Amino acid sequence: AGARPGSAGRALPGVELRIVDPAGDGVGDIEVRGPSVFAGYFGRPEETAAVLATDGWYRTGDLGSLDADGYLSVADRRLDLIVSGGENVYPAEVEAVLGSHPAVADAGVIPRPDSRWGAVPVAAVVIRTGATATDDELTAYCRERLARFKVPAMIVRLPAVPRLASGKLNRQALRDLLSAEWVAVPTEMVATPAALHLTLPDGARIAYRILEHRRDGATDPSVPAGFPTVLMLHATLSSGWQLKQLARLVGQWATVILPDRRGSGASRLAKPRPVELAEQVADAVALLDELGVTRATVFGHSSGAVVALAVAAAHPDRVQAVVAYEPPLLDLLGPIEGDKREVLARRVVSAHADGGARAAAEEFLRAIGAEAMLSTAWPATKAALLAEGDSALADIGSMGSASVDLARVQCQVTLVTGDASAPFYASIADAAAGVLPLATRIRLPQLRHEAPISQPAALAELVHDAVLGRPPSAELP
Repeated sequence: AGARPGSAGRALPGVELRIVDPAGDGVGDIEVRGPSVFAGYFGRPEETAAVLATDGWYRTGDLGSLDADGYLSVADRRLDLIVSGGENVYPAEVEAVLGSHPAVADAGVIPRPDSRWGAVPVAAVVIRTGATATDDELTAYCRERLARFKVPAMIVRLPAVPRLASGKLNRQALRDLLSAEWVAVPTEMVATPAALHLTLPDGARIAYRILEHRRDGATDPSVPAGFPTVLMLHATLSSGWQLKQLARLVGQWATVILPDRRGSGASRLAKPRPVELAEQVADAVALLDELGVTRATVFGHSSGAVVALAVAAAHPDRVQAVVAYEPPLLDLLGPIEGDKREVLARRVVSAHADGGARAAAEEFLRAIGAEAMLSTAWPATKAALLAEGDSALADIGSMGSASVDLARVQCQVTLVTGDASAPFYASIADAAAGVLPLATRIRLPQLRHEAPISQPAALAELVHDAVLGRPPSAELP
């Protein structure tokens, strides 16, 4: 056994073992025969015939290979096999590699349909408490140890990987959990390996990433001449990289810029304070200037959508279109809501002064009626929210619509809300649609406020329509 680590050993005396229909790597279906094999399922002849041949060979449903000395190596279950571009990917092998990374506590791998390869492996990982590892680091780790077609096309982080009472991975539960992520993503998607930084005149630094698709000279006839650019602006208590799944979808036909707005992600506040909307607008335009982008489509989520609309109002020549998901333009609801906004600002500023970023995040969630998230969110989700408390303080300075002259927005704006979100988002979007010169109002079923992060496919098509300058495909009256 010590001479063959990873082997399951040889068949016991009296037991026959064979590999049926082996592939090029020698892996095929494991079949066994002998006195220890069962006689069949009682009263279920069809199910018996499916696994037990008349000559006694039992089809185990496992895949493996035999060496010249008769030692068996088990690869995986037949039902779990991923065939990607004609190559066999064994989830257990990929899981073992991910599990050997010092930052990974657990991992599960499942197939996802892919228009080019038929299927690609997708990995869910659980990061050890106190450890850190970026998706790029985990992908590079896999590339050093696996054939290219076995490297996960996407890595999703979970607080726990679903398992059965026996301890085995519950792949069906994992498929159900990640079903929102099962969308075709180009295998040649690349992002900057680490956040880049733009230093502003006041000394602040804005972190950002660029994500694009290597097309190897291929062209998409549906995309206008010149590869378009999409700037994505995230919500409060979030960061640019949390929009990465949406960015990967959009990145099939556009270059995507993912900044961390002031106080968020790697763009930490040099001095704790609210950041006025005009400053956030200037940051976005400075980033476009730095990258040589003259005109972009802008997607914004929540407070990021307010910034997106403000950029379009202040710099109409720089914005081709805006897709705004649930912007909290609270002043549109009238002076009562405006007063509530001022109270919210005072409470968050006071909480940050007394207890720092975590206290500010908790107070922000309580003030907007999302306090339940603190008790019901998965531990990893809760930790991520509380870690971004500086963004709650920063964004307090940009909430409301007093400094956004929506009438000055001259580009096409798609205002989107989810039916499962708080009702006031729909009221705000309805009011904004009545002010914007070129607005399309979209209501998507069963989506919550966090949909750009949790259900990105629902928003990607709308961004695609905006880039192409055509009416949104989900338009509602």
